[in-house]
Amino acid sequence: MRVLIAEDDSTTRTVLAGMLKKCGDEVVETINGAAAWDALQQPDAPALAILDWIMPEMDGLEVVRRVRALQTNRPPHIIMLTIRGEKADIIAGLEAGADDYLSKPFDPGELRARIEVGRRLVKMQDSLASKVEELRQAIDQIKTLRGIVPICASCKKIRDDQGYWNQVEVYVRDHTEAESGEGIFGLDVHGNHTFVNPAAAQMLGYTVDELTGRHSHTTWHYKKADGSPYPEEECPIYAACKDGKAYHMTDEVFWRKDGTSFPVEYTSTPITEDGKISGAVVTFRDISERKHMEEELRALSLVDELTGLYNRRGFLTLAKQQTKIADRLGKDMLLIFADIDKMKLINDTSGHKEGDRALIDTANILRKSLRDSDVIARVGGDEFAVLAMAACSEHAEIIYGHLRDNIKSHNEKEGRPYKISLSVGFVCYVPGSSIEELLVQADQLMYEDKQKKQL
Repeated sequence: MRVLIAEDDSTTRTVLAGMLKKCGDEVVETINGAAAWDALQQPDAPALAILDWIMPEMDGLEVVRRVRALQTNRPPHIIMLTIRGEKADIIAGLEAGADDYLSKPFDPGELRARIEVGRRLVKMQDSLASKVEELRQAIDQIKTLRGIVPICASCKKIRDDQGYWNQVEVYVRDHTEAESGEGIFGLDVHGNHTFVNPAAAQMLGYTVDELTGRHSHTTWHYKKADGSPYPEEECPIYAACKDGKAYHMTDEVFWRKDGTSFPVEYTSTPITEDGKISGAVVTFRDISERKHMEEELRALSLVDELTGLYNRRGFLTLAKQQTKIADRLGKDMLLIFADIDKMKLINDTSGHKEGDRALIDTANILRKSLRDSDVIARVGGDEFAVLAMAACSEHAEIIYGHLRDNIKSHNEKEGRPYKISLSVGFVCYVPGSSIEELLVQADQLMYEDKQKKQL
């Protein structure tokens, strides 16, 4: 892998270059920000960059901002390396677009681990970008989906440019460059299958004969991803048979014969004969692998999409930086672990939409109860963690009081069909402790708090 090192200190630059070359990397060295910016604009730009914050001509933060403004589907993974260690500096670097952050003097083992994370992320990005490009090309190549396909709903044949009738599979083979792995349906105006290719039947767990003549929507499109009913009148595939418009969907699911679902990307194009709509051609592909990659990339980000709080990775990244500061300056810290009580009951009785609202409400209660300088995160499904700065055991009761009062006020004002309640564990940071160890201890104390409520 090509790796850029932008560092004006020769000793640090030499150490970094030596580490990377031992791993077999091709190293590009620069001593100022302007040269780094130039290297990252090239067609063969390094996939991973280690940037010093303070450099001549252009600082690392400005380099990051410029790189993130570039239009590219393969952005470099950027690690900021600096003596700055305050929370505000860390946030500024990450918000500018840095993927990771390490304070000087750095631990070689920690740096190697962070570089390895960067390698994995770059590989996933490359794989995802390749899959997306393959998908784009496949969609562009399916010419039947960009125009009107003259198909007969009764005999299941398509007329070619010379006016002859060919079987659907012959037409698809001769007039498109669709991959054999794509599913293809022909539907009549009522949504019944007039043609099913083997790939479509296999993905759905049926035989071609089982699907032919069967109603499409009630067979494999009757529910949404969350399991709720999918009315036929809301279905884009059905709509194409009615309004004559083509529909391209990228975030729906089809249901297999065994009752399981899989994510799909599909296009439904109306079929006309003598100026009248006689059905639709549907092509689709299983995008499970792409969704899996997207989930992995999302997990590597720092912010929880639903609540806007830090996610587990963001929390651990900031918390580890804060522990270094606390050790250096002798500051106290308090770790808080909170869990929403009876979250499963909220989801089961009020639905997952209300469950999401409960998570958002809890995040807002935590923000209101704590200080801006505290690190607040959603670290699991209904679990939250807080690192309260310059606080220890004597502050736990005060913080708990703020939480209790704000929860009570919320429950009285909002009128939700459920009451927010939190079980909480508090642990004071001891120099030399790891954040992971503190999380385990606080989790256990939270569990004990939850057990008391059930007595």
